[in-house]
Amino acid sequence: MLRFFFRPTDPTTLGFIRIVAGCLILYTHLAYSYDLQNFFGPTAWYDTAAANRERREVPVYAPPPTWDDVYEPTRMAQLPEAPHRRSVVLKYIKELTSPTGTAAETDAKIAFLIRLNNLDLEEVRNREGEAGNAVQGLGYLSNLSREQVDRAPQLAVLADENVREAKRKSRVPDLPIGPSPNAVQAMAPADREALAREAEAMYQSLPTDPNEQSIVLIHWREMDFGQRTASLNFIRMLMKLNPEERERRLDYLNYWNVDSTVPLRKGSPIFSIFFHLTEPWEIKLAHGCMLFVMLLFTLGLYTRVTSFLTWLSILCYINRSQQTLFGMDTMMNITMIYLMIGNSGAALSLDRVRYRYRAVRHALSTGRGVDASVASYLESPPASVSAGFALRLLQIHFCFIYMASGLSKLKGTTWWNTTAYWDTLVNPEFTMVYYRAYEEMVRKVISARPVYAVMAAFGIAFTFITEIGFPMLVWTRLRPYFVMLGLMLHFGIGALMGLVVFSLFMMAMLLGYIPGRVIRERLFGRTIPAERTKLLYDPDRIEHRDAVAWLVAANDSGTLEPLAQAKLAQLTVEKLGKKMIGTEAYRASLGEATLWHPYRLLAYLPVIGGSLRKAFGG
Repeated sequence: MLRFFFRPTDPTTLGFIRIVAGCLILYTHLAYSYDLQNFFGPTAWYDTAAANRERREVPVYAPPPTWDDVYEPTRMAQLPEAPHRRSVVLKYIKELTSPTGTAAETDAKIAFLIRLNNLDLEEVRNREGEAGNAVQGLGYLSNLSREQVDRAPQLAVLADENVREAKRKSRVPDLPIGPSPNAVQAMAPADREALAREAEAMYQSLPTDPNEQSIVLIHWREMDFGQRTASLNFIRMLMKLNPEERERRLDYLNYWNVDSTVPLRKGSPIFSIFFHLTEPWEIKLAHGCMLFVMLLFTLGLYTRVTSFLTWLSILCYINRSQQTLFGMDTMMNITMIYLMIGNSGAALSLDRVRYRYRAVRHALSTGRGVDASVASYLESPPASVSAGFALRLLQIHFCFIYMASGLSKLKGTTWWNTTAYWDTLVNPEFTMVYYRAYEEMVRKVISARPVYAVMAAFGIAFTFITEIGFPMLVWTRLRPYFVMLGLMLHFGIGALMGLVVFSLFMMAMLLGYIPGRVIRERLFGRTIPAERTKLLYDPDRIEHRDAVAWLVAANDSGTLEPLAQAKLAQLTVEKLGKKMIGTEAYRASLGEATLWHPYRLLAYLPVIGGSLRKAFGG
């Protein structure tokens, strides 16, 4: 098992993933530059004030204690979801809990609902039936007359059912008097009289506007027994707090629609530098610095440091604007974590050039020259345990992604009846259905039902075989074929669904299954000529040794052969029997430095370029 995770592995694969992922990361975040302030500024689409409040106050609940599909969460005070209804109910609660009132006055205003809710509690405990007394009582309140002169006889009937007929005939035409709640029938006369007084007190506490009154009563009725109990307790608890704390609790309820005492904790432990920047120039400067760090990481310079800083920069963007995220950002974060764990700069990087330079310089300074051991180190980077560990974690994580994706598709009917294939073809949010040529192609395909049926069945089967078979068969001799299937799958996703960058990140993760030797031979392999170019230098001169070390370090094809020659005034290049010095030798040596073609600007740096020109006498 230890060998499986900690086997020394060629870091070339990790280095190649770094280049591909680095380019995608740089492109993604460079695209933010066009709308930088709208994404991350203080007045962005999701402004800084809202983002800061979310990271400090967002409710986090305890996970369910069981694996049951049905789990009853903690009942809590809540407001309606609709904004216009929420404002009405919040106003009602604020008036109930006004600082000018007392706890006894508030209890008197909701005593009617408390009494009926307690009756529901007894029925729930005794299992005598459904808890509907409070709902009936709220329905009774909604049918009361808005006029005091008519409401008094109605409440008199609630106190004494025997006067119903007399009260109904007390008006011309007859006064409508609705049925009393069922629970009233079993009450003692004194309790019925108290209930009538409590009903009048609660009615008086309701909003005077008919629409607002209806919204409040409907809100109370829509709650189940647990939520109604929690809301009543919340209102009574507010009266025990000082006005400032009461206002904070109501504000939290209004913003998050939950009592602040219910969540396990509040806030998320996330970081983003954009939380703390308020000026546009500060945001631009931070953005530019992070882009520069991402560029250094892509080039592989000081990778151990820049990989961490790049990952931290990615989190700054992700955490600041989580409303704009989708699967691409998740895959980018996952890939970056493993590139940070492993030494992704040990191959195909500027760091590798620096390591080669140090190896050659040390060999030349000790007088042994570029012997077999140094030549072996220059030919390929040494195997790395950290690279092997990071690649193994990346491979296993990718298998989990595929398995979860494939098995979740099996649970849905759309993948069994092939409608998922149709949704993939014509989803207007992702696909190219807006292009006329693509639309005509889809119309021609679906015009022939058998053709579409075969294509849909093939697409569904191909997806299932790739995603479910990959985690099990990629560890066998079938690995090359399943890697190709994965690449084909994500090519199709990118082409048909428009998720190009997401697909490219998934392809970058698939590269983790390709051996480093294959990548070096197929992409970076070069043929060494029969006669190599000779680089003559004086081993006693430091500037000669430094220049030769840089040139050999940048020559990844092994076409340059350093030869020591005492008392040599200038570096001399011998190519095809011709000796060159000065500017001609300088240009010829750079032509042999194959790694310098993409990194030619290094020759113009003060330290490296000056060292080379001085050694060649230029």
